[in-house]
Amino acid sequence: MGNSIIIAKNFILQISKNKINFLVYVLLPPIMAVMFMLFISSSSSQVIKVGIVDNDNSVASKYLSAYIENSDNYQISFYEKDSLIKAITNKDIKAGIIIPLNFEKSIKEGKPNDVLLYSIEGVAVLGWLESFLNQQIASLSLIGPSDNYEKILNTYPNSQVSLIVTEVGDVASKMDATQTGFGMYIFASIFSIWGICALTYKEKIYKTYHRVMSSPVSSIEFITGNILSCFFFALLHLSISLPIIYLIFNIGVIISIEKMILLMICLYIAAVSLGTLLVSLAKSQSSVMAINVLVLTITSMLGGCYWPIVFMPKFMQDIATITPQYWFNSAITKLFKSEDITINIIMMIVFAITYILIYLIISKFKKQKV
Repeated sequence: MGNSIIIAKNFILQISKNKINFLVYVLLPPIMAVMFMLFISSSSSQVIKVGIVDNDNSVASKYLSAYIENSDNYQISFYEKDSLIKAITNKDIKAGIIIPLNFEKSIKEGKPNDVLLYSIEGVAVLGWLESFLNQQIASLSLIGPSDNYEKILNTYPNSQVSLIVTEVGDVASKMDATQTGFGMYIFASIFSIWGICALTYKEKIYKTYHRVMSSPVSSIEFITGNILSCFFFALLHLSISLPIIYLIFNIGVIISIEKMILLMICLYIAAVSLGTLLVSLAKSQSSVMAINVLVLTITSMLGGCYWPIVFMPKFMQDIATITPQYWFNSAITKLFKSEDITINIIMMIVFAITYILIYLIISKFKKQKV
């Protein structure tokens, strides 16, 4: 372990002493990643025209329509089903909502029927609207079984409770925006971390790698040193970007910062391990970046960084499970719903261990050749 710490310390000092490298690889990447996230998320602030077909015509469906109408993000109109589809096709509205028959009955039973969503603009609109509706329907389900259901619902807008509901609506808007932008944040963050991992390739150019591998230093000590150094910079990225994210998006009431730190640390462990493995497979300095960009683009696409995972075909969702990004993004979705993320954390650690084992197997054959 001592040799690993020495390797890590030397690499960290090498990056830190060079002011340009420190600026390019340490300070700018987390700030740029947050800017990516902010840019993508800001598009959710526009007013979206939504058409509604109310087949239930109940207290609950009227309340849901009124709640959407009172939101700053949506402007609603009422349609029949045929005219709704036509309005969407003609782009008179960006999305359509069909509230099913017996919607209120299902609410009272605690098993709300699905509200149908339509849009030709796909995830850009439906991704936000679905989360917005799901949260409000969940709130209705909580009071549905109550004997005073209608009384509570009718007094909602004119009572103290409305203050809480308004706050939840604001947070939901931020939550949707945050979830949309997290994918691009992760893409930019991993890209910058892999850039640091790629710097270790210079050890091959300067023959440091061959001297180290010919010395008493083992393959596991060498990779541990590289992972520790890259992970150190990943933690710096985290310490810079996460406070900014929580300040801008105010998601602390939805996701505790402790859970977010744990989740991102697990992702960085997997990302650094994979980045180190990719560097070991490269044949030249230029191929390092080419491999990084190719692998990162494909895994981010499958992992839900560009669009929500649920909007991909089933076979692509199955393939996506082999990427760390998938488990991170699905964990974010679970945290928004207050669900357990243990399996997500375990899977990212498993990926990290797998990448390290593959690296060690490859290094064993390389050392024999040396």
